[in-house]
Amino acid sequence: MPSILMLCTGNAARSVMGEVVLQSMRPDLVVSSAGTLAIEGQPLSIRTRNALEHIEMQVPFHHRSRELTSQDVDSADLIVAMAREHVRYVRRHYPTAAPRTAVLKWLVEELPAGLEPLNQRVGQLNIERVDLDEMQDVIDPADPVGITMPSNVNRIEVEMRAYVECALEIRDLITKLESRL
Repeated sequence: MPSILMLCTGNAARSVMGEVVLQSMRPDLVVSSAGTLAIEGQPLSIRTRNALEHIEMQVPFHHRSRELTSQDVDSADLIVAMAREHVRYVRRHYPTAAPRTAVLKWLVEELPAGLEPLNQRVGQLNIERVDLDEMQDVIDPADPVGITMPSNVNRIEVEMRAYVECALEIRDLITKLESRL
């Protein structure tokens, strides 16, 4: 079974959303998630939980945040990062995994579908040579750049909207990616 690792910063929002969505679509894959700077053992935030419920996904009550380990890296056929900073982190700390690590948005465009095994198709991409400027991030809902908040809008509502928009984007991207896996 191919193993897919979803990677973000805190393993609290984007990577968890990606894990839940992909696992619901492809139970034949081994899907997990981790963070590059996670606080170990934290449960899902209410914002992530609500965003997953909004897109009608089963909320993983068992989830606890965890930091990326060498075991995670070694066992993954593909590491799906949510942002370039995560790819950069893997390239720096786990260089042997660089050929298997790319941003979700880039993979949606570049990963070829085919009958060959996933690890073979991923290897043909030469991801480790791809300039990170060619990849686009999935916006971090905890740090939504460019969202201006009018004075009459509740900050919590704006934050929740950012999480829901992130969950919708990840669901749409995973829907495009899953058939290529």
